[in-house]
Amino acid sequence: MQDSFWFDLCRLHGIHYCHPESSWRDLYQSNNLAKMCPHLSESQFDVIPEKKQLLWGARSLSDAGNYMLCLHPSCSYFGDAEEFSTYHCHLHQQGTKHAIVLKLSPLHTLELWCNSCVGFGGSASHVNQGLKTEYYFMKKLVQEIATFNPAKDSDVLQSCIHKARQSIELGLYQAQFRYSNMHLVDKDWHDAWLAFISGKSAVCPGLLTNEKLFVSSDNGNDTLKLDPTLTLGKDFELVGSLTRWYIERVYGIKDDRIISANDLPNDADYCKMIHKIKIRQQINQANRYPPNITF
Repeated sequence: MQDSFWFDLCRLHGIHYCHPESSWRDLYQSNNLAKMCPHLSESQFDVIPEKKQLLWGARSLSDAGNYMLCLHPSCSYFGDAEEFSTYHCHLHQQGTKHAIVLKLSPLHTLELWCNSCVGFGGSASHVNQGLKTEYYFMKKLVQEIATFNPAKDSDVLQSCIHKARQSIELGLYQAQFRYSNMHLVDKDWHDAWLAFISGKSAVCPGLLTNEKLFVSSDNGNDTLKLDPTLTLGKDFELVGSLTRWYIERVYGIKDDRIISANDLPNDADYCKMIHKIKIRQQINQANRYPPNITF
């Protein structure tokens, strides 16, 4: 009945982290330990100040390069991804593995990768306890690195993070409409986000809730459904898949409350909404770029 017993069993499988709302017993009995990354560790949070300084204070991230930031506590590597591959092979030959890295590239911005597991972390779509734990831990780690703490970070570092984030997110905004799969986000949040990346506001929009987009379902089981009376450009806006995953990693999405335009119900209630979304997508794909932001 003691949770420490179940922690020891998890530890024997190499898992040292657990969701704060879960118990070690629940995690062990989920039977997903073998699918979780054993290279994540609480110790990676202890060196976040050093990693943030390396990431945000060392160079301009406006270049469309491919970079790797090693998150091993004793490593200070931040540089070209191909050079890191050679560096990692050298470490492996010496019996040392620096597995967890943060990827920075046009398609993988602030995304965690495990070189040993050769894969990404969990996704919010995973409903089992084990991978939800992995996803929560990885998202928390990325958010700690990607945001500044006024009480701990210097003014210079805060300014560097602020400017680099604007540059990164502006690039995502400009590239997102090259891809067809779009997702619906609250118009007020989207406006606040555009104000931030354009430099009109110094305030990040924060957690994406999308609460205004959903209404209670008629089936009486407390589930939510997308409000079919919503209007594109007035109640909601569209973001591409790359932007959607970035928002989830860095800003967070409450209760995974976001829906793809491709998954809208194909019935009469949503016909008008789907029609307007398709017209917007055709315009964006024809232009290859979204409308300009006024700076």
